[in-house]
Amino acid sequence: MSTNKDQKITKRRLMKIGVAASISGFGSWWLFLRSDQDPLDNLPEEIDSVEFGWGETLTHKTDENIPPSEKPMINFDSEENEVYIEGILTYGSSTCNAITIRNLDFEDVKNELHIGVGWIEEGNKSGLFTGSCTDDLDHKPYFVTLELESSLPSRVEIVENHFDPTEDDDTHVVTNRMEYSE
Repeated sequence: MSTNKDQKITKRRLMKIGVAASISGFGSWWLFLRSDQDPLDNLPEEIDSVEFGWGETLTHKTDENIPPSEKPMINFDSEENEVYIEGILTYGSSTCNAITIRNLDFEDVKNELHIGVGWIEEGNKSGLFTGSCTDDLDHKPYFVTLELESSLPSRVEIVENHFDPTEDDDTHVVTNRMEYSE
């Protein structure tokens, strides 16, 4: 049989355990936040808007079963003040990786636009975290449409960071540059 004093201690202990569990849970949650900033959250002032998508069908015909071998395509639309890029990127796991814009920079002095596209680990995308990801190389198409504020850049550079387990740092880089002239 317990006394009133024992119940208070038990309640106090339970409260301490609850607070410790809450702090621990918050600390664990905090670890899963991405520490790197999304370049689309803070666009250079020369860029009005960016539309990005991946895994969808592109305007040109591609066979998603064949790994990419071509450089990404860059197109300019002077009437709309837009730059359109499309490519196919290889990443390491169809269940745990995603394609993203890794960097977006506009060099005002040179009037150049630099874009980096690569893959990131997103955790298990199948819904419930099972603790494991598939170990498959996957490749999907992506596109980037950038609407510029005043005029098109004189040069656009796109750098793709493909997953490649045969490389020292597991990355194969493909770069394409295109000049724009009116």
